[in-house]
Amino acid sequence: MMIQVMYSDWRQDMVSPEALDRLLALRRVKKFKRFSGWVRVGFDSVRGSGRGNYNGPERRLHPLNRGV
Repeated sequence: MMIQVMYSDWRQDMVSPEALDRLLALRRVKKFKRFSGWVRVGFDSVRGSGRGNYNGPERRLHPLNRGV
């Protein structure tokens, strides 16, 4: 799935989710589009790096990788 982005210089493009993550980290994106509309970087909620403070069990790993 490609994501529509607006760069800091107002140009628009379509990028992969991986490219969006890199562009966000480099602060090169002003906005990107979700199904609900444009997300303004720095104002609206943007997904994190996945390294929050969750202390529960890791549920995303496959059972074979957890030693279960």
